[in-house]
Amino acid sequence: METRFVVENQRFLKLCAGAARFYGLLFLFVAAMMVVLPAFLAFSGMEGDKLRSWLGAMMLWRLLSLVLSGILALALSDLIMYVMEGEGEPKWLLRHADKVLFAYAAFTVVVYVSLAANTFSHGSRWRSSEVISVAFMLLHAVATPPILVGIGIALRKILPILQESKTLV
Repeated sequence: METRFVVENQRFLKLCAGAARFYGLLFLFVAAMMVVLPAFLAFSGMEGDKLRSWLGAMMLWRLLSLVLSGILALALSDLIMYVMEGEGEPKWLLRHADKVLFAYAAFTVVVYVSLAANTFSHGSRWRSSEVISVAFMLLHAVATPPILVGIGIALRKILPILQESKTLV
């Protein structure tokens, strides 16, 4: 299924696939370091209060965000390579990328709603910077999940079309 666009832009597409793979692996490496480093510090005798402050809920959210972003970057790399290949089946990660997108959408809703609720619970006196911050959090919580779900649905519909078009040639 090599279209004229794919043939003309093969070097650029390989560069994009390589960059997506690099960033995906980098995100997963950083996520692994976020797990390994605190464990190492705990065994080395770091004070409990410092360690607990570092291992707060925000770290878990950042960790999950890095893992999901890394998996999506690797799936994007697989998609680009799949479009460039003449034959074959999509890799496992690409076949299940829609589920990762749906999980990421749910994760985003939980994170931003809990952050907004946490901000609301801190008191009744609000500064204008807090109102703006909460407004952007809620905007992000409302806008991001439908975008991620839409991309997941589109990917779920596009993969069979790509597979069928490869058999027609």
